[in-house]
Amino acid sequence: VSVIRKNSEEETALSSLILGTEMRTVLILDSQGTSIIKKIIMPSAAVTILVHGLLENEYRLIVGCRDDRVYFIRNGEVGFSLRHLINYVYL
Repeated sequence: VSVIRKNSEEETALSSLILGTEMRTVLILDSQGTSIIKKIIMPSAAVTILVHGLLENEYRLIVGCRDDRVYFIRNGEVGFSLRHLINYVYL
């Protein structure tokens, strides 16, 4: 579970809830928490989520998952995992 601000970094700005589920999805809810804005399919169930950026501009999510990998999501698209990056750098 995490929170992403919609369009401003201010403490009082509208925010959306981000949920990682056991069904290998990351859900971004609207500011009221009543509907899903984005549904992102992950390779594994999320354990922890770190947020950087704003929902209406550019954002990145760093998601630690149960398969011992860290995945990067940029504007709703899942990138490669940290383990893949480390293997690529050292090979």
